[in-house]
Amino acid sequence: MSAINSQINDSVTTTLADVLGNAPAQAFGMLDTIMAETVGMMMHNAVSAQQNAQMVGNAAVTATCAKMLQVQTTVTSKSPPKPPPFSPPPFSPPSGLGNSVRQKGDVAKAAIQNLAADLEASSAEEKQARAMLQELADVAKTDADKGK
Repeated sequence: MSAINSQINDSVTTTLADVLGNAPAQAFGMLDTIMAETVGMMMHNAVSAQQNAQMVGNAAVTATCAKMLQVQTTVTSKSPPKPPPFSPPPFSPPSGLGNSVRQKGDVAKAAIQNLAADLEASSAEEKQARAMLQELADVAKTDADKGK
């Protein structure tokens, strides 16, 4: 048998010990790298899914508004006839009741006038709401045309 040089034997033994000593650290380093890449991909997929869900939600809102506006445009442009103004029958309190009944009658007349004024105001608000919905539909159509 030939003798092995002690320097070669020490070199191989040292290299082997170095490799075996570093193996766990390299394994955990590789594990940490893979875990970081996996978490990064998971976050990327979550952001992408959230963006896609937001686009679907926006499309649903746009489609719903468009359908609402289409239903309203099919209605004839004539406004419904106004009901005749309410005029209560003349009130004459029975004798003996005095001013109390007259005062309540005046309060009732004032309430009727307030209701008539509220009806006028609600008609103006309805016109404003219709105009705003039409503007929204125009913007949605413009955005849809740009997307094509």
